[in-house]
Amino acid sequence: MIRVVVLAFTFLFACSFQVLASAEKASYNLFSTQCVNPLTNGTDPDVSQFHEWSDQEVLRLSAQTGLRPEGFRFWTPNGTEDILVWSETDPVCQVLHFGFQSSSAEEIWAMFEADASFRTQPFVSSDVSSEGLAISGFASKKTSGNRFVQVTVMFRDYKQPGATIVMLTAVNVGPSPASCDLFPEECE
Repeated sequence: MIRVVVLAFTFLFACSFQVLASAEKASYNLFSTQCVNPLTNGTDPDVSQFHEWSDQEVLRLSAQTGLRPEGFRFWTPNGTEDILVWSETDPVCQVLHFGFQSSSAEEIWAMFEADASFRTQPFVSSDVSSEGLAISGFASKKTSGNRFVQVTVMFRDYKQPGATIVMLTAVNVGPSPASCDLFPEECE
């Protein structure tokens, strides 16, 4: 009987880990396909199968999180808890995921470190006063001409139940100091 309970617990733990890993991988894949690739190639994201947020949904998110939604459009991909955010005017894209833990941000960051098209800086952690724990990483990818796609992965714990967020941000920029630190041969 005890052996059956132990086996059942082990199975449930393994299944829970698999679901978590697949949620992290899904966030990374969404970010790669809907943010990084379009910003690298100068195209728009394919959001034809996504739910676009109404103004009321965006205002509710803003009130709950303090995020400033002006100039951005929001979508939820079918079957995920991720939120895709694109700037209407600038080459900036984000994927937001609420409820992930800091280990999730670290696992997503490891996926960028394993991607040979990116050069990365070390993942750092710092305590951010009343806002809670902030962990972040920075990576950059060379595109055409003197352009780069810069990526940050940030985890923040707002120290309230369920108030954790992983924010993946990509921006297409010229030779910034941060990207030039990673690609000095491209910035001389």
